[in-house]
Amino acid sequence: MPGGYRPTTIGEYLKGRRYEVLAKIGHGKQSTVWLARDTSSSEDTCVAVKILTALASEHSAELAAMQRLRDGDRSHPGFSCAPALLDSFRDMSRYGEHLCIITEALDMCAFLIPTSCFHPTLFYLPEFVVKRVMHDLLCALDYCHNQGKIVHTDVKLSNLLASSDHKLTASSALGRPNSFEVPAPDGSSVVLTELTAFSNLPDPSDIEGWKKIHFKLMDFGTAFLAEESAYEYNTRPISCPLTRSPEASIGAPWNASTDIWSTGILVCPLFLVCMLV
Repeated sequence: MPGGYRPTTIGEYLKGRRYEVLAKIGHGKQSTVWLARDTSSSEDTCVAVKILTALASEHSAELAAMQRLRDGDRSHPGFSCAPALLDSFRDMSRYGEHLCIITEALDMCAFLIPTSCFHPTLFYLPEFVVKRVMHDLLCALDYCHNQGKIVHTDVKLSNLLASSDHKLTASSALGRPNSFEVPAPDGSSVVLTELTAFSNLPDPSDIEGWKKIHFKLMDFGTAFLAEESAYEYNTRPISCPLTRSPEASIGAPWNASTDIWSTGILVCPLFLVCMLV
């Protein structure tokens, strides 16, 4: 339908033959996200390609927000905790024109790390990892608020992605194939093959390795761009109910402090064995 998602397939090339689509790595109400190989890179580097729906492409402030972040003070501690805008372009489909935003390919989000890396059933992170997550998030927010005049409005664990010094390449990104049997409706079985998720995160016991991991605040699709200050007041609906600040919850004016409230909400599930967000 008009305004919808751009049909995208694995193996397809975008922006001429610049980006080769390797895998789908995420989706939301307003976009899909793909892992792609940058064919212009001599190192076979992978990037993340966020393709907005045609409708979202008409009014999204995400590209403008990321341009502000790219052009800010590089010496600020939060610069490296914000997304790195590498490229952008627009592409046509039968549903309309789509904005495509290219960023570096990052690792697992903080929402998945507790059960994927530390404990299969408990939502828990060691204290030193929690401190790293919160340090990088607060640095990113200080950079957004005071350098970019941007209020993120959707601070949550799934928007915090791990980053390491190791560059993701096409040969290392998709992992090894994993085959398994599933029952078919006729009583027989069908063998399915999937690729394991890519991750360069250290083993749980590698404390020094984890100290080298940093986190970046991503997804500025609902960001508010202020003219004079991130502490200007706004009243539009924001964020999910569990992390929404009290003033935003009752429809009262809010500003950059709403991001700090959401950040505080994240501390509890990181320290305690619970799943809040």
